[in-house]
Amino acid sequence: MDLTRRECSMHGHNSLLKDFIHHHEAKLKKLLDDARIAQDAFDDVVKFFGESPKTMPPSVFFPVFVRFIKSYRQADEENEQKKRQEQLMMEKLLEQEAMMEEHENQQV
Repeated sequence: MDLTRRECSMHGHNSLLKDFIHHHEAKLKKLLDDARIAQDAFDDVVKFFGESPKTMPPSVFFPVFVRFIKSYRQADEENEQKKRQEQLMMEKLLEQEAMMEEHENQQV
């Protein structure tokens, strides 16, 4: 935007540049403010987890959480599968015991 302002000051009669600056300067300021807020929030989060924002870029920081969440979900699914299998085994065992008991009762 600085370059555009400089160009506009050199060619003050150019209405296209004036219109561009007028319509987009506020948008650019908001984007820059949002970027600063995002960077500050990222720095705070990285520090919270005991890392340095200078040595831990987002491209390294966030994949750690992606891997953790993926592993957590996989472990959760494996635990659910194991629980279902144990329940099926328990049902089969109870069924077999009931059949054996019924068989014993028929023999008596």
